[in-house]
Amino acid sequence: MTCPPMMSSSSVMRSVILAGLVASVLAPSIAYAVGESIGGFPNYRERVIHQRVNRARADPEAELAACGPNCSEMACYKPVPPFQFSESLNRAARFHADEMAQQAFFSEASMCTVVDKIAATYPDICDGSAACACVGGTSGCMPLCDSAADRAAKWAAILKDEAIAMTADPKLAYEGWMFEDAMGTVGCVPGPGNADRSLLLGDGGAIGFGVASGHAVGDVGGPGAGHKIASGIHWPPLGPKTEVWASWFDPDGPPMRAAVNFEGTCRPLELARGTPENGAYWTVYELLPQGCYHYYFQFVDANGVTVTYPTTGSLVMGLEGDCPEFSDERPLECECIPDYGDVECGDDGCGGWFSKCNPWDVCYENYCCQPDCPADACGPDGCGGECIVCPEGQRCQLDICIGGTSGDPWDPTTGEPSTGAPTTGEQSTGTGHPEASTGGTTSGTEPPNTSSVTAPGGDPKGTDAGCGCRNFNGAGPWVFVLLAVLGRRRRTTRARRNRHTTKP
Repeated sequence: MTCPPMMSSSSVMRSVILAGLVASVLAPSIAYAVGESIGGFPNYRERVIHQRVNRARADPEAELAACGPNCSEMACYKPVPPFQFSESLNRAARFHADEMAQQAFFSEASMCTVVDKIAATYPDICDGSAACACVGGTSGCMPLCDSAADRAAKWAAILKDEAIAMTADPKLAYEGWMFEDAMGTVGCVPGPGNADRSLLLGDGGAIGFGVASGHAVGDVGGPGAGHKIASGIHWPPLGPKTEVWASWFDPDGPPMRAAVNFEGTCRPLELARGTPENGAYWTVYELLPQGCYHYYFQFVDANGVTVTYPTTGSLVMGLEGDCPEFSDERPLECECIPDYGDVECGDDGCGGWFSKCNPWDVCYENYCCQPDCPADACGPDGCGGECIVCPEGQRCQLDICIGGTSGDPWDPTTGEPSTGAPTTGEQSTGTGHPEASTGGTTSGTEPPNTSSVTAPGGDPKGTDAGCGCRNFNGAGPWVFVLLAVLGRRRRTTRARRNRHTTKP
């Protein structure tokens, strides 16, 4: 893909810390908002670019796969945390989009010395025209034209660099920056051909996009106030398929739950890019009738704390111009839909726990495992259960002691089974094991022979001694196996739920 000629950027960095401190006194106080819209900042298109950039930062390799030969240095980019939102940078970026349109120029530097009070007058009083935005009321440098950093400082923002585009389409602006032609860039040193891509996939901090008057501007600076859900939005506004995305970052661990509350109905979000700790989550809504739909994101972090985005109100899905982009209204709390994901057992995201392990496994600490006991006992099984020692004359078979009740129902010298039917006798140091009162045969007949081995210490056991005795001949003992498996699964699921009832 060839970078559209309308795109340009500069990688020149200027220090404006002192100017930022001065501007902080002159500029109005801007409250940091997490996902909310304040006076129309940010707007829908700005949110879309922000989310697409954060998705790319979580997995640059996947994002740049669409770039082709333009991104000859794509291997240089590694996953990095998402950009946090900065309202100050958002306002400064949108002002620059407006002033470029009003004053008919296209460059990162302003065409005049911007008045110091611009943060207080834009956009309600001043629309970016030279008459209200420039010292002297005309385009011209008095004595110097403001650089991008000088301009951002008037909103008390510290700017690292800026990207501009002559389009208000968020997709075109994003792809123009992200897929620009590296023009033979060698190595990982940013150059004129990949300055925008390097900026958007580089060091972290805060970001603010401005989309207005046919222009798009991206201002990167910092630092940004941290929030585990750094961004989120949908695209396209409404269509046959509308994707919903949110970016999550938490070094403490992956979220226990990721969902979107869409008009009072919760839907799980799936990890689509990056890692669970630093990734972009998504879902798709298809064939929605025309209308305005309210939604917000709801995650539960690794410590069980609920995190929402936006923190109040809701984002609104609908055709541009037909619906507000943000609403103070919040969808009603929804009945939780269990999210089983790709795991076999664990937290279902709704305060419960589930298990869908294979019949011969058990679920322990969110994973399925097979009990593995030593040859002379049925535990510890390595899955959180307890071993038992069978009474004399009996053996362990799938955590159940089987054989006669006394004498030599299971001859310790030969390892041969007796005519005694399986019993339920067992000794346990834990919560117990499934019981069975009938064996694999009728009328007390003996079970089929199995191979025998001599366990350490001379104690003969059946093949796969311990809790793993699962090799049988004939159909009879499989009745036993089925009963044991079903009983253990019921006990395992019940125990896990009882133990984790306090988790969300």
